[in-house]
Amino acid sequence: MTHHRAAIFPLLIEALEDNAGGHWNSAVHQLTLNVMKLLQDMDEALYEQCRQQLVQQRKAAAFAEAKRQKDWADIQALASQRQLQIAGPTGQVA
Repeated sequence: MTHHRAAIFPLLIEALEDNAGGHWNSAVHQLTLNVMKLLQDMDEALYEQCRQQLVQQRKAAAFAEAKRQKDWADIQALASQRQLQIAGPTGQVA
């Protein structure tokens, strides 16, 4: 694992961070913390780099999701406005 840590760390970090955030099973949670410590001791700089990349990926995903929801709300508002324009003042479609 030491020889291939540049490939392995990015794959493990996300799962470890998720488990460390509060896995329901205390034994899994404790083992997760132990593995995280082991990886940090192995290569602290790489571990931190991978963790920061994960943080950035999650921020980007959250931003994209917020944008998607806003765009969808805008589309729905435009559709409602268009429906009102088509219906006219009487509320009936011409």
